[in-house]
Amino acid sequence: MTRTRHGVGPAVLAAAAVLVVLAGGCGGPSSVALADLARDHQAYEGERLELHGVVVEFAGDEQANVPRHAVLQDPEAHRVELVPFERAQPHVGSTVRVVGTFQFEPGRGRLLRIDSIEPAGE
Repeated sequence: MTRTRHGVGPAVLAAAAVLVVLAGGCGGPSSVALADLARDHQAYEGERLELHGVVVEFAGDEQANVPRHAVLQDPEAHRVELVPFERAQPHVGSTVRVVGTFQFEPGRGRLLRIDSIEPAGE
């Protein structure tokens, strides 16, 4: 077996390099603009994202089977629903930073399952 000057074989060095590359992909959430999410939601399916915007509440419509809900919205009205509603509700009207897992549900649209939500700038 070939060894380097420090007694470590090439296979060990290659394995260490792979671990470093893989660990690089395990960093924090990807920061994405709501406009990009609206334009190409398929690219972000299942991804952990960081989003910024204003929390807006919608009353819902019982007859149409649309529950009360909250969305994160940018100035151009690109939106993503925030779930669960109870975590978003205290922030209605505020600009926030939200981290969560994105998914698209046919019939419902874009939504973010909240991991954390906090006022922007903190």
